[in-house]
Amino acid sequence: MNPKKPIWFKLGDLLGFGGPTLLSLIGTIIVFCSDNIVNAKTGAPVPTGVFGVHGLMVTLTLTFLAIYLYVIRLRIKELKEFRYMAGNGYGVMVHSGKYETSFKDSDILDQFEQAFSDWDKIFPSKVYPKVNGHVFWVWFEPAPVHDPKSKKIKVAGMTIAGSSKTVIAYKDPKQPLDKTALQHEIGHMIQGAVTDNWDITEHHKRSAEYKLP
Repeated sequence: MNPKKPIWFKLGDLLGFGGPTLLSLIGTIIVFCSDNIVNAKTGAPVPTGVFGVHGLMVTLTLTFLAIYLYVIRLRIKELKEFRYMAGNGYGVMVHSGKYETSFKDSDILDQFEQAFSDWDKIFPSKVYPKVNGHVFWVWFEPAPVHDPKSKKIKVAGMTIAGSSKTVIAYKDPKQPLDKTALQHEIGHMIQGAVTDNWDITEHHKRSAEYKLP
């Protein structure tokens, strides 16, 4: 079964921002109601004002809510820039930018299928269980793409260690997919996931040994 296209909702965001917002709102209501009950019995006025307890709690609630909504807005905007492609048991999110977008979904998926097939011969019965149900993220960026450790180093592609996210450089908007480093970077993601080792030097040695991209 193919994984569903990623959506804007993330449980981590809800717990990180939505949870505190809800708790703060509930706390505000409880404090406000409690003060009203107590003050109704004593005849004292209910404290108001921005700098009062109520004002601070309302401000805190609105702050958490604003941050949560802003995070959601950014994610919705980002997801609109991606193109989702459903593979055989996996998915690919592609941000093509100014790269030639006339390629079909199958062109991208063929690159993944070829890499899966090649590496499955090296890691028998280990590749497909790792990629099944997984979503890969691909960004195409105009060359040069720089190594994050040194801006002086230019790379044809870059995979974020421990993830399924990769950036692919293109020299020309119409450069063929098989002339980019896409398969090479897919190889990094596969090797990292299967071996739990993200040392690119080891990856490159293994790729060279088996004559893979």
